[in-house]
Amino acid sequence: SEAGAKSQEMFGHLVSMACALRKGNIDDVDEEISIIVPMADELREPLYLNWRHILTGMRAIMDGRWADAEGAAQEMMALWQRFQMTVSFNNAAILLYEVRRSQGRLAELEGPLQIIRQQTPNPTTETALAFMYCEQAETDKARVIFDQLAADGFENIPRDLLWSTAISLLIYVARSLEDRERTRTLYDMLLPLREENLVVGDGIIYIGSAALVLGVGATVLGDWDEAEKHFVGAIEMERRCKAPAYIARGQYEYALMLSTRDGPDDLAKALDLATEALSGFEQLGMKKDVERCLALKLELQGVPSKNTGASIDAVASLVYAEKPDLRPQAAPDGTVTLLFSDIEWSTAKTEELGDQRWMDVLREHNA
Repeated sequence: SEAGAKSQEMFGHLVSMACALRKGNIDDVDEEISIIVPMADELREPLYLNWRHILTGMRAIMDGRWADAEGAAQEMMALWQRFQMTVSFNNAAILLYEVRRSQGRLAELEGPLQIIRQQTPNPTTETALAFMYCEQAETDKARVIFDQLAADGFENIPRDLLWSTAISLLIYVARSLEDRERTRTLYDMLLPLREENLVVGDGIIYIGSAALVLGVGATVLGDWDEAEKHFVGAIEMERRCKAPAYIARGQYEYALMLSTRDGPDDLAKALDLATEALSGFEQLGMKKDVERCLALKLELQGVPSKNTGASIDAVASLVYAEKPDLRPQAAPDGTVTLLFSDIEWSTAKTEELGDQRWMDVLREHNA
């Protein structure tokens, strides 16, 4: 029938789109989507309408448009409620997982993940839970799941379209658990995909370059040269894909590796990368990533993260203790604005200039 032929044609375009996404050919991805979406509207079948929302959400996540991606997930939930299509619920959960991860709000999904875990138990859901627990610093819960999945060398994870997603998340979990031995196992399993992007299913969602995750694994293993190659390749791939959140993640992880390696010029390069990553995270509203990246940047500048509130605390204590008259500095509405400034690499500059010249620099700065 004509409808059957259209369905076959649409399936072919979906496969082509997923292949292009894995290879990082984003123009081909968008061309396929421009064909698939009108076909889905024409066919009006719930399953194909579901794909319309999947692709809308997937591209929104790549662009860093979290509200649009969430809207697509809500459309899929509406399809699930109307037609009782379990696949729509699961796809919406996958989409929301990446949105909430980027927003630093993964804890909100524990309930839905537990529902999926009960209804259709599978290792990938277990992996998603373990990663979520690590993000919440609940490593004991993560370790229980991780140990179960690792019992037979992770071979109980089906080699299906979700396999690479599970392995990539487990590398992050292994890092959080400081499990170097099993990081090696997972790293070797993912290594054949080093030139590709990680894609859930047939293009349900894009979760970045495999090289980024391999860079994380190589860093845990202390294989600095390989880690650097992976991170350089990952950032290049993310730029090709025009995926700002993943570019920033690559820059942050690269900076973290360089700060650990601590070779000649590594700290200066790490600071540049951390600064770029921080700007990207801030623009996209990725609060948890902003906090992590800011802590790294401060440490690279010689300020321990535990002291990040020291300047503000000192000012607050002074104001409460001495109660100075701030009215001359106030705006007409009574608002007083405090400006905090920072001299980068102050410790190194002090050593370079000597105490007397450094005090001159400080006086000029303060003036």
